Amino acid sequence: MKRNLLVLSALLAFLAVPASAGVVTSGSVTATQYSYPYFTALVQATGTMPLVDAHLVVNGTTVVQADKVEMVKLDPRGTYVLWKIYKYATGVVKPGDTITAVVSDLDGDSDDRTIPCGAGSTKKKSQETAACR
Repeated sequence: MKRNLLVLSALLAFLAVPASAGVVTSGSVTATQYSYPYFTALVQATGTMPLVDAHLVVNGTTVVQADKVEMVKLDPRGTYVLWKIYKYATGVVKPGDTITAVVSDLDGDSDDRTIPCGAGSTKKKSQETAACR
């Protein structure tokens, strides 16, 4: 009995490692504003802990209040994720603006990536007014 307790204690001490901070890496970010009321963005990120949130900030001050956010887990643990962010409005971004995507994990660790916005496509049929890459 004493031996079993000693083995159990040693096993628990071995398994009880301190939790370390997660690492979040914001990957690619793209966004497009259209002339009709539609803005869309794609945010890709990876982390060592499950990722839980992504939001956008325009020019460092305005948080985009998304109408719809789809989270697509690209692995079973949720540590490799793609977010599709939609806003049904015009004027969310314009050429010359910047967009910052902020991604957070389950522990509250986060990372961000800022991209510039330029003119939309110059193709005749395109309705893009701004493209952020």
